[in-house]
Amino acid sequence: MNLNTPQNTKLNMQFFGFNRKEVQRLFREMRQTIQQLTQEKEQLQDQINTLKTERNAYDKEQLNKVFIDNLRTVNQLVAAMQKVVGEEFQSLLDLQAFDKVVAFMKGQSTDWFIAAFQLMDLDYASRVTQEFSTEKQLEIYKRLSQTVHIHHQQIEDVLLQTKAHFAKENAIPKIKVDGVQQTIQMLYSMPRRQQQQSLNELARTNRQLHEQLMKKMFFYSDLQHLTIRDLQKVLRNSFPSDLFVAMKDETQRQIKELFIQSVSKRQAEEILEGIELLNPCSPAQIEAAQRNIAKTTTTLIEQEQIHFTRPT
Repeated sequence: MNLNTPQNTKLNMQFFGFNRKEVQRLFREMRQTIQQLTQEKEQLQDQINTLKTERNAYDKEQLNKVFIDNLRTVNQLVAAMQKVVGEEFQSLLDLQAFDKVVAFMKGQSTDWFIAAFQLMDLDYASRVTQEFSTEKQLEIYKRLSQTVHIHHQQIEDVLLQTKAHFAKENAIPKIKVDGVQQTIQMLYSMPRRQQQQSLNELARTNRQLHEQLMKKMFFYSDLQHLTIRDLQKVLRNSFPSDLFVAMKDETQRQIKELFIQSVSKRQAEEILEGIELLNPCSPAQIEAAQRNIAKTTTTLIEQEQIHFTRPT
């Protein structure tokens, strides 16, 4: 007998120990279970998508942060370079008779003068402009007010043309610039993380300059390599407020202990009490205080009051 025919469905169910209602109940439970699993799958997929979005947003934020830090470093370098070039350009003009400078600049285009304006002292540029015709002055004011960017090539052309012109009349003295020292000062002014990024990039791209800078630079962490006598000199020449804040840094606990060991018991108690009474400090405040102490130590090294050689 064929138990799978429609006519024998009831018999088929009874044969396997089921009745119609029980089968229907089982199918309903199966459908509900499938629906529940489907919903859970969709919720899980939504969670996965959310996590991916958050991860992408985090990665993008981190990349943007690194980019902004690097851009800030580049802007600082460009600003420092423009300052040096501007000082050189103004010094060159100051060596010349004023009427000759005016005569030279009258023969230049408005765009040329606006580029030169970026390198001149404001008072000097104003004096030169007053010697121009009213029409020329108005043209300069209008163009200057509309200027947003000036290409570095224009600045370079202005400097080269001015040098070439006045070199015909008299020798142009060279301005002595300690570029390495200026670079060091710029690095000192940066936050620690940005400073380290710049030094790492220099180590990768210009090892010779990196080694030259490292020989002349001094960091707060380098205090551990000073003698007790030299540490005492650093203590005497640093502001107590900077010392207390700097010693809040638990990552530099060794330096704190060296400072304590370099003074008398009474002075050590005063230092510890000063640190204890100090309000909680932010990482930026601690970093600024450590930077001030490093600058003080650098000055003492330059004055040969302290002798320091970084271990290799």
